[in-house]
Amino acid sequence: MGAYSNTQFADIDVEGLAERGLQIYNEKYKEEFERKYFGQYVEIDPDTGKAYVGKTHLEALQTARKDAPNGLFLILGIGFDNSIRI
Repeated sequence: MGAYSNTQFADIDVEGLAERGLQIYNEKYKEEFERKYFGQYVEIDPDTGKAYVGKTHLEALQTARKDAPNGLFLILGIGFDNSIRI
């Protein structure tokens, strides 16, 4: 994982990214993942809709980064209260 500058993400709509990621999770993955992976973590790529599950948030991120090294992801705890707080 590389280092990022403060200005690299200046133009990103963080709130929109989080809302899209949460919508994708709720519509596409929530029911299945809460049955299969409760207590684990998922990284959602809001641009592709792909999900990457791991036993820890770091494991989920590492899996996501292998597939999309420059992607931005929303991390959620599977079965946790995932209210968006920005």
